[in-house]
Amino acid sequence: MEVYKAITNTRDYRYVLNLLAVFNVDPLVHGIMIQLPLGDRYIPYKEKILEAINPKKDVDGLTQNSTYMPATVKAIVEIIKEAQRQVLMINPPYVFVV
Repeated sequence: MEVYKAITNTRDYRYVLNLLAVFNVDPLVHGIMIQLPLGDRYIPYKEKILEAINPKKDVDGLTQNSTYMPATVKAIVEIIKEAQRQVLMINPPYVFVV
């Protein structure tokens, strides 16, 4: 089952925090994503909103203790790994990628 909850920019940030609190304890919710950038109304509360996500359910890797790696970071790691594989195929194998 997929749950998608769109929140308009007219809601108070406490509504978002309450919704996250519900999702954090709901066993049917396995992952939480927050689309950034937040709407203008929520920008002052960005850190509060992100930190309200259970790190085990933070599938974007936006919280400090998330068990997931942010997508951009993961992509960079994969690019570096591929570059390392390419370098190992070059003779002589002492070329460095920094």
